[in-house]
Amino acid sequence: MFVYRNVARKLAGIAILTLGLIGCNEEAIQNAAIQAVAVNASTSLDAGTSTQIAQNALPDVLRGKRQSRYTAIENRMQRIVNNIANLNAIDGYNWKVYLIADKAVNASTIGGGIIFVNEGMLSLTPNESDIAMILAHEMAHVTANDNVRSARANANINLGAAILGSALNNSKHANNQWAQTLAGLAVGAAAGQTSQSFERQADQLGFVYYVKAGYMPVAAPAVFDRLSLRTGNDGSIRSFLRTHPQPVERKRLLEDLIARQPNSRSGRQNTSAWENAIRPYLASLQDNG
Repeated sequence: MFVYRNVARKLAGIAILTLGLIGCNEEAIQNAAIQAVAVNASTSLDAGTSTQIAQNALPDVLRGKRQSRYTAIENRMQRIVNNIANLNAIDGYNWKVYLIADKAVNASTIGGGIIFVNEGMLSLTPNESDIAMILAHEMAHVTANDNVRSARANANINLGAAILGSALNNSKHANNQWAQTLAGLAVGAAAGQTSQSFERQADQLGFVYYVKAGYMPVAAPAVFDRLSLRTGNDGSIRSFLRTHPQPVERKRLLEDLIARQPNSRSGRQNTSAWENAIRPYLASLQDNG
């Protein structure tokens, strides 16, 4: 990444000269430009490189996380992912699922085939088709290199923020709190929209993976129906909704895709293997009220 540092400094210099008349913060812009050019230069990664990067990062990511005691669920999710990968010819990644003992409703990936699912997500997935849709969504993030794409987008947003913030601080709006707030909201909105765009794309590609793996198309939106019922004051879902489109929007997107399926009611919805694996966890939720 640092190979591009000199090029970045030249481009940063251009930005500084352009804004020199209003006395911009050169160091902030230069640092942001260095990061932006370096990240932009790291184009899409092949499966092998992506896997190696993820494996190197895994110990740090797992630090502080507690793996779930429900190993039967984790093992079943691993089999689901392996099946989806095989039937979609995306088994070039070293796919590995980790079930995390966390009540927050979330699933995520660091790329390279590594997927994390929080226990909190399991309350929304009583059927195998539900968890299969979630896992296929995360697999789509991996194959689309969304970790790289997100880093690239954030780096560019940070550069824009540095330039905009410096311009406001040294212009006639320097003491205008409204202008500063507006700038902050614009940058935040840009980051949020980028994240949600990637989520929509992962829903679309994940649905393709899900259907090719033999799951029932009309069952795919059910997990988002359940998520809709849990929104509002549920703290376990708030952070999830900040970076993802609203569940009702995601459901509509899937329904549009389902309408194009010739056999939308064929395929698996649930299996005894998933029911047996998840039963102890669902029972624990009832025991805890």
